[in-house]
Amino acid sequence: MNNKKLNNVLSLFDGMSCAQLSLNKSNINYENYYSSEIDETAIRLTKHNFPDTIFLGDVERISKDTLNIPVDLLVGGSPCQGFSVNGRKLNLQDNRSKLLLDYIRIRDEVKPKWWLLENVGTMKDSVKQQLDELLGVVGKRINSNVVSAQNRNRIYWSNIQYDIPETKSNISVDAILEKHYDSSLVLNPNWIKTQNTLRHSKRNGVVCINPRMKNGKQTYQQDRVYSSSGKFPCLTATLHDRFNIIDSAGIIRKLSIREQARLQTIPDSYDFSVVSKTDASKAIGNGMTVDVISYILSHI
Repeated sequence: MNNKKLNNVLSLFDGMSCAQLSLNKSNINYENYYSSEIDETAIRLTKHNFPDTIFLGDVERISKDTLNIPVDLLVGGSPCQGFSVNGRKLNLQDNRSKLLLDYIRIRDEVKPKWWLLENVGTMKDSVKQQLDELLGVVGKRINSNVVSAQNRNRIYWSNIQYDIPETKSNISVDAILEKHYDSSLVLNPNWIKTQNTLRHSKRNGVVCINPRMKNGKQTYQQDRVYSSSGKFPCLTATLHDRFNIIDSAGIIRKLSIREQARLQTIPDSYDFSVVSKTDASKAIGNGMTVDVISYILSHI
């Protein structure tokens, strides 16, 4: 796909513009990049890192008439909270999940040459089948662990033809850790003592060293500590920068913003300095895994 040139790219629910990062990684040139996003933090990050981006605002206000351009590529990761376990799987009854229907509406109106939609992989099979029918293709499940140190299950619907990568990468959290990190990331010893670090659980390469507290109850998500020798679980926006690991030296600490970004295969050149660390972590959790999107786009 080297030297492929697109005229107009439209990204709905653009977030921090991981789609632009993916296009660049795939060596796909594009003339104009249109972004639909309403989150102020995400917009600030995109403006800072991609100043040529054309912003369109709320997806519900976009139509063929308001856009009035031919679209080569339509891409988007619609809000997934309503489809997820944490969102009680309200599915299309959730106001956030209904925005997926705006993606379908815009796709059908502008008729792009290629299109790609991403959403959470933990939705019920019956809901996935419903979305398969609405979108006209069978969504493919891809776990980000095939290209990264993160265990992130997602479904991708697209008219781009590609094979699902099946081999899980051997990249562990150790490989993405910074050699030098802020001492403020190290957790307080008094907090560490409240955790039971003698018990371990392992699933999909993710090793949790404290799945349960000393009282036998399951450890709260924000209090879990993961071994850096394995994969990291799915980053989420709701944890607000509370991602804990124990590294090879036995130090228990939080992940830095750069390390969180690396789990999403976001290049180190991406600058988060214009927002707070909490907001940066939220944007990363809401983003897409760059290398997965790049892999799919490379098959155009």
